[in-house]
Amino acid sequence: MKRVLVLLSALIWSANTGWGQNPLQDYVLEVRGDTLVIADFFDAGGVPSTLGAVIQAETDAGNVPEGRVYMLRAGTNGSLDSGNQALYLFDAAIPEQGRPLVIVGERCGGKNATVVSFGVTDEAPNCRPPTIAGYQNQAGDPVYAVIYIDDDLTLKNLYFTSAHTQGQSNWSMVEVNGDNITVVFDNVIGEHNRWTWINANGNPGLSLYIYDSYFLNATDQPSRRNGGVYDAVDVPTELVWVENSTHLQNQGMQYKFRNFAPSKVVFNHNTFVNCAGQLFLGFGYLTHMVVTNNLFVNSNYLPYYPGLDYTEMYSLDPNDPNTDLNEFQPHGIINLNYLPKDENGNTYAITAAAWPETQPFNEADRKILVDLNGVYWDPQLLTIADALNADGVEGDVCEADGCVTGNPSLNWTSQAILANERTLAMFQDDEQFPYLVWGTWYQAGDPQFVKGPEQVRPNVVQELYDWGYNSASSGVTTEQLLPKIRMAGNEAGNEIPDEDPANWINYDWPLAVNLAYTNETYLNGGYNGFPLGDLNWFPEQKKAWLAQRDAEYAAIEAALNAGVPLAVKKVEAEIPDNLYLEQNYPNPFKRTTTIRFALDAPDNVELVVYDLLGRRVATLLKEQLSAGVYEVTWDARDEGGRLVSSGVYFYTLKVGSHTETRRMVLQR
Repeated sequence: MKRVLVLLSALIWSANTGWGQNPLQDYVLEVRGDTLVIADFFDAGGVPSTLGAVIQAETDAGNVPEGRVYMLRAGTNGSLDSGNQALYLFDAAIPEQGRPLVIVGERCGGKNATVVSFGVTDEAPNCRPPTIAGYQNQAGDPVYAVIYIDDDLTLKNLYFTSAHTQGQSNWSMVEVNGDNITVVFDNVIGEHNRWTWINANGNPGLSLYIYDSYFLNATDQPSRRNGGVYDAVDVPTELVWVENSTHLQNQGMQYKFRNFAPSKVVFNHNTFVNCAGQLFLGFGYLTHMVVTNNLFVNSNYLPYYPGLDYTEMYSLDPNDPNTDLNEFQPHGIINLNYLPKDENGNTYAITAAAWPETQPFNEADRKILVDLNGVYWDPQLLTIADALNADGVEGDVCEADGCVTGNPSLNWTSQAILANERTLAMFQDDEQFPYLVWGTWYQAGDPQFVKGPEQVRPNVVQELYDWGYNSASSGVTTEQLLPKIRMAGNEAGNEIPDEDPANWINYDWPLAVNLAYTNETYLNGGYNGFPLGDLNWFPEQKKAWLAQRDAEYAAIEAALNAGVPLAVKKVEAEIPDNLYLEQNYPNPFKRTTTIRFALDAPDNVELVVYDLLGRRVATLLKEQLSAGVYEVTWDARDEGGRLVSSGVYFYTLKVGSHTETRRMVLQR
């Protein structure tokens, strides 16, 4: 493979850069209405930056059609020098264009093609999405693949890495330099970065939509913070929506919200595997968030020391003698904090709509729905904090990041938790936070992936452990980076001394893993019985899910606005004359049953299922509810998410001092 670099280098010396030609004549293979099909590196005779050259030529010429799409042709598998892969290599970044950009890879298979695995169809099993990657300039200097934007950007059906063929990745791939714009990633594979794939550090109001995408191997910077998807350091984000996407082997913080409050944050049906840092990093000032139907495996596990990353997690200064060190708590998967207050004692949020001013915001108006998620940590990862404490590691990483040092009473603690004590207390405080909902978490053990990371790297759990331990020190080295999940013979990574650097842009296809799983609890644990996590690993279920997608989001929005779990639905807002509990229906039932009850006044409500021996089987509801008529669906599972056996069960409604019980029968 070393000869690939020689061949590609020879090609670039034999041809001019794409920017110097007549791009609209030389690098457009076909015109399909408003769509231009762009020549790749090999189509153009070894010329890089054909895509950037065509985009820039159109911008310079003006009169670009409003619906312009730049289509990248798909390729097939083969070595980099075979010409089979469709390579769109950069010898310079694409600069801001002052107009929207839509860059779409050619779809593999027709509209009716059946997806047989993640991205692979029955009609075109050898089809390989096009590659956007870095390369080198005519002087032979490496060039990263970066797109700078000051208007909307859509990327679809492609593989995108900032990395170049000399074996390194950039800090990010998409640099946002415009206010209030929209970025869409749709069926994008993003690989390698030294920070995040997308950042909007100085421009407020970004709306980020991510669908059906796959982010992996962000393991290139010796820092436990770096290696995630999105960040906006200094300005508020407007919206983040992530759906049916997978995150694998990313060593840092995934989505950074910092001290800001987007108007909407939605994570529905996503898979996170081996994502070491905090998944939803921030101060906890979010005012609208949905986390539903996700699967978290060996993620959010890096240990915490009081004061660590305080500028990204807390408004407190750990070195201020007036600071209560007990305020510094580890950052679980879900992290909330009380909103800040102005000089008059009024709470506020920092939003894109009000920026650069703050927006008054009442705690009681915050809406957070966390429900129907699954989580698993390998037991070895739960021991990292104890090992650091036993070894007396105070963490010189803290010297740069503001940890409290020299205090023997302080210790490392695990962040492999659902939430810290403060966050859980907020969810339980229905009086102050009526719309914070802590629903069902399935902790049913290992998902049993069809082909998990450990089948590609047998020692991956030990490698995760080592990264968690070593990254507690600012002395972490390149050799200690978290290794990438790559197939044998296609290894890449800064920690590999004798790698073939061209491998960085040669992604595994088909993918190295198959994150479909067999754990029955997770398989049926999602809303309406769909699998938890990214449904692209379950093509048949994904097709059925799409048919009811709008109804699911309507249910999520209704639950969010009512302050109830997804299994609870407010069916009548009119206040009934009295409190009552109805017989479940159907009864007997085989899989699910619905329980209806009414409240004639706001009150604390608990709905619990018991077996014949009086043992608690499942708590269906424990919330403060307003007056009205409600329905709760029970899926015949116990507190641990396990299917219960056929038999007689009782459900009891407790409202204040009132208790009412009815009988139901499960017949499988």
